[in-house]
Amino acid sequence: MSLSEQPLPIVIWVHPRSCSTAFERSLMQRPDTVVFHEPIGDPFYLGKDRPCRRFDDDHAKKSGNYDLTVTEVLQKVLNPTKEDLSKNKSWPPKYVFLKDMGQCLFPAKILHQLHPESKVFPASADDSSSTSTPFDINAPVIENPTTVPTAILKRFRHSFLIRTPEKSIPSYWKCVQEGASGWEFWDQADAGYVELKILYDWISNPNSTFNTESGDQHAVEQPQPPPLLDASTLLAHPDHAIKSYCDAMGIPFTPEMLSWDSGPVDEWAKWGGYHNAAENSTGFKKEAPASSNEAAKPKAKVAEHLQSAVDACNPHYQYLLSKATIRAP
Repeated sequence: MSLSEQPLPIVIWVHPRSCSTAFERSLMQRPDTVVFHEPIGDPFYLGKDRPCRRFDDDHAKKSGNYDLTVTEVLQKVLNPTKEDLSKNKSWPPKYVFLKDMGQCLFPAKILHQLHPESKVFPASADDSSSTSTPFDINAPVIENPTTVPTAILKRFRHSFLIRTPEKSIPSYWKCVQEGASGWEFWDQADAGYVELKILYDWISNPNSTFNTESGDQHAVEQPQPPPLLDASTLLAHPDHAIKSYCDAMGIPFTPEMLSWDSGPVDEWAKWGGYHNAAENSTGFKKEAPASSNEAAKPKAKVAEHLQSAVDACNPHYQYLLSKATIRAP
């Protein structure tokens, strides 16, 4: 593919159970767009240097992803081939769309600092992070906090999707209990809110290396602040939300993005039943929108054993919600 034919790479960073797969399904409706579904989870969970230790070495080696790195996966996304196309897609594509967990960009050391009690992000034998200064989540994020070179990340146009932890945490816990996630146990460190906040702060900070380093000839123009959408706005006003997102990201909106046929999606097969609701859907499920005074409202009832996880994530969610650029009409 020549340089003039290179598609515009777009990424939306999310946390688990944020309605992001339904959002991704909308982009799958576009014949001019190649969609990549959570590919950096492969090296994050199964690579030799995987930050997340849910799986042992034997399992990781058998997965076929043991030698992958997050940077290598992103480079592949940036250079799609015809083998990456699903049915009804045109070649060459105009856009590449990646949906993935912001947490999967982070190195093991920072993840352990953020979650020192977590089973899935333990300190390594040669890691001195337990005695080093903890990561200050309230300080301006200047340096790249991820494992990926800044120049690679500047080749993507970035956006964010969030959902209240009062809904995402119980949903995620239920998936774990039912075996749909592939996990053997629940760990609230998987929730992903604090990492999404840090990533957002780095990308949105005009003084950060993301915005001060020049990048290479493939760097793309970034909307600032980065487009950020709350799931409640998406579900209450899908036509407005999707159109506003397309406008912000520089892609044309089409009404076909609002509905689809139900049924299995090949790209989601590796996660088993985790995406059953999205596969059985034909559009966005209506839900009341969040408001600017969400924090003052009575909290929804959450199971007692999950309340601490909700409470830990809520400040990061409220912070990100205050940065939302796509709001209810």
